[in-house]
Amino acid sequence: MPTQIADEPPSPPSQAQLNVIRDSWERVLSTPINNNNSIDSPTLLSSSTSSASAAFHHAFFEALFAMDPNLTTFFPNVKRQARALTGIVSYVVRAPAILPARYRAVKSLREMHQTQQILDEEEERWMCEQLKALGARHAVHHQIQIDMLDHVGPALVSALYQRLDTEFSPAMRDAWLHAFNYVVYYMKQGFQSQLETGQVMIEDQTRGACTIQ
Repeated sequence: MPTQIADEPPSPPSQAQLNVIRDSWERVLSTPINNNNSIDSPTLLSSSTSSASAAFHHAFFEALFAMDPNLTTFFPNVKRQARALTGIVSYVVRAPAILPARYRAVKSLREMHQTQQILDEEEERWMCEQLKALGARHAVHHQIQIDMLDHVGPALVSALYQRLDTEFSPAMRDAWLHAFNYVVYYMKQGFQSQLETGQVMIEDQTRGACTIQ
């Protein structure tokens, strides 16, 4: 039975939430792996967890497999999946820096009498299309099922808590969950479209209609 995707799309993360996400990710990358967090215990560490980012990945998959032990059969190569996870996290952390120049140049566009509402709508539409394409790529290149995407946000929060310990805050939790609810919603659309048709339906910016890409 196809996975049900929520009828109402979530709102995109605010700039304040993106700032919290970037700050917390920078803290993760600068947190030593010998900071006495539970993830750093000798029984959990392996030769692959030799950096802060690797320790985070290890914490993430520990949380993911604890949520659903059956997922271990879909992730036989954790190192490969860690690279996929890094790609998704980096995508969120870099937004809106990854937006096309025409969307980043707010000042010049304002001088051309474009309204902020139009800018926001165009920016969000562009980001949604990229997330759909990202979901489609995961359907093609990674042996995962669409329902597994629902575990990403909670597992990330668990990993953040383990890595940051007392530095972890409710604001961080809320920002990451909000961002990944948004990410997963549109990834699911692209994922499902890829599975059903082998193509991704995206919105054409110039004609305002759905096209194949």
